[in-house]
Amino acid sequence: MEAIKSIVHFSFSDIFGHPSQWPIQAFDAACVFVIHHPHVVHIVSFSVFFGPIITLLPLLLIHELVIALLFNLTFLTHGLIPGSADAHYSYLRKILLNARETVFAYVDSTGSTYNKWTMDYAPLAVLRLAALALGCYALYEIRGLQ
Repeated sequence: MEAIKSIVHFSFSDIFGHPSQWPIQAFDAACVFVIHHPHVVHIVSFSVFFGPIITLLPLLLIHELVIALLFNLTFLTHGLIPGSADAHYSYLRKILLNARETVFAYVDSTGSTYNKWTMDYAPLAVLRLAALALGCYALYEIRGLQ
């Protein structure tokens, strides 16, 4: 327990004891992280900028994969289930359409709430625009690596 107290005391005294040095060290560490891990920075910063709507692409891919998987599973019962392959495919799409529309409605409502909060509070809008700038810089770094 004493070791933890000494570590915490050392960290706080180190941070607040030299106020002119730790922001520069933190900024340097952040710059090194951005340069060495541009893909992670790009994904996180664009997720902050775009908000909940960024989740639609993976959810759409999962939805289409489920439809394709279920459609291909119907071929295992070839001849046992009446109807053509086209009828099976349209039936699956119609059944799973409600699930997709529910996800879209939820993402739309959370996205509008996210947009309202970021436009009502200036610090959140600045954070969102800073995330855009950082994401663009990370994209530039990614393109520079290729």
